[in-house]
This record gives sequence, C-alpha cells and structure tokens, in this order.
Amino acid sequence: MSPEKSSYLDVLAKDLARGADFVRQPLHQQIADKLEAMIKENGLEPGSQLPSEYDLAKALKVSRVTVHQGMLVLAEKGLVQIKAGSGVYVTDMPLSVVTDTIERYVTFGGLSHDDLIAFREIIEPESAALAALHATPEDIHLLKELVDEMVSAFKEGRISDCAKADTAFHEALAAASHNPLIYANLSALQKIVLNAIYAQIKTYLPEEGILAHRPIYQAIVDHNADQARQAMRDHMGNTRTQLLKTATNLPSDLES
Repeated sequence: MSPEKSSYLDVLAKDLARGADFVRQPLHQQIADKLEAMIKENGLEPGSQLPSEYDLAKALKVSRVTVHQGMLVLAEKGLVQIKAGSGVYVTDMPLSVVTDTIERYVTFGGLSHDDLIAFREIIEPESAALAALHATPEDIHLLKELVDEMVSAFKEGRISDCAKADTAFHEALAAASHNPLIYANLSALQKIVLNAIYAQIKTYLPEEGILAHRPIYQAIVDHNADQARQAMRDHMGNTRTQLLKTATNLPSDLES
C-alpha cells in the first residue's frame, strides 16, 4: 500500500473511532460518508484508485462486507466505479446523477407550481443572456429548428409535438449557455415543465405564447444578451399568468 493511501486510512480510522456525530447512521453509511469526504478533501481526480476493501476493513476495524456496502452507496451516487478484480475508482460524475437527484426532489419534495415558475423566472432570463454570448452556430441551428417545429406543430394542432418542441427549446437554450450548472438544473425540470406546457397549450394558450420564442431566438442570433434576457423575462411573465390558470389540472402523461 502506498504511503498516500496509508495516510487516508489513518484519518478515516480516527474519524470513525470518534463517530459521535454518526451515532444514528448504519456503520456502512458512516464509512460511505467518510470515504466521500476523503475524496473531496484530498482532491482525488477521476481515475484515482481507492484503497482496497481489505485495507479499509483492516484499518477501520470493520468487516469487508460493511466496507463493500459503503462502496455500493458511493457507486449508487455515481462517485465511484467498482471494477471486479481491479478495484474501486473515482468517477467523472455524469450529469445524469445531478439531474436525477434534482428531478426526484422536484417530484417528491412538495414543491408548488409557483415555486417552479419563480425558479424559472430567475434562471431562464440569465440562461438566455449567456446563450446570446456563447451560442455556437450549431446551437443556433438547433434553436431555429425547434422554434420552427413549435410554430408548425401548434398551427397543425399537434399539441404534444408543440409541447415537446417548446420544452426542448428551453433545454437547448440552457445548453447553449455553456454553463453546466444552469443546464443541469433546467434539464432536470424537463418532464414537469413539459407536462405544464402541454396542459397550457391544450387548454387555451394563444398563438402569441408560441410566437414569443421568436424574439428570444433572434436575440441569440444577434448575440444580444440584454435583448435575450428581456425577451425571456417577458415570456416568463406571460407564462406565469397562463400556467397558474392550468396548474391545478396537469396531466401526468402526454397524449400519444
């Protein structure tokens, strides 16, 4: 075992021995928490190998089963990858780990539709402004395709297609901001926003609500951050008014 890994184990063992703040947690969860802290505090990069389960169990005076259970907790979080016959390695956390967590919180955390709208009113105008500054030609091309699909689907009465294009536009705009935190948060809201937009369009959304995406798109084309911010702010204000009228009856699934 390398001296570096040995020092990790010494710190882990001392922390676990104190253990007062973990008295209510199962032992494997204590170990998982300490390993996670070790990864963060030591700046372990993706690809770094953790000490073996045998070394951890010996240093922490617990069974290898308990250590393995702790590793499984970290693997479920997406922090490590367990490779049979090789070891446990720090992973490059995928975006899905973040978005899945946020989506679960939005779905089961008791958030109101007003909470959702308020969040979007804060984030989306700045997302649009950043997109105006950083959008690539590929980003702009995708946004144009989505605006065109949104308008044509609305005019042809393809409600679910219109809702999907609307939601995809906002997600693509977040991606065009090239800010991973903005994209992670707005991407995680995709399903609940999709259902809300679907109800809104199906009930009585005027065509102006769909056409409101054009000035947002044009501001991105012009790389005008101020105009993009204001156009999105106006759109979000109108969305608040319309969405609150339909918020009590949002469908859980789109029509096929």
